[in-house]
Amino acid sequence: MIRALANSPKIILADEPTSSLDDENSKLLMDLFQEINREKRVAIVLTTTDLYENFPTTRDYMLKEGKLYEIT
Repeated sequence: MIRALANSPKIILADEPTSSLDDENSKLLMDLFQEINREKRVAIVLTTTDLYENFPTTRDYMLKEGKLYEIT
C-alpha cells in the first residue's frame, strides 16, 4: 500500500484486496481506503468475486458475460 501511494496517484486499482484477510483486517483496509479517498482525493477501483461483500462504494458495477452493468 505504501508503494501505491508514494507517487501521489490519482487512482488505485485493488484486485481482491480483502481475499486473504480476516474480518478485522478487512475492515481496517476498507477504512484506510475511505480515508485515502476522502483526504487525498484518490479514486479507488476495487474488484471482488464476492457479490455480497459490503464495500464502502459510491458506484457498483458487475461484469457478466463480457458486459459491464451498473448495480443500482
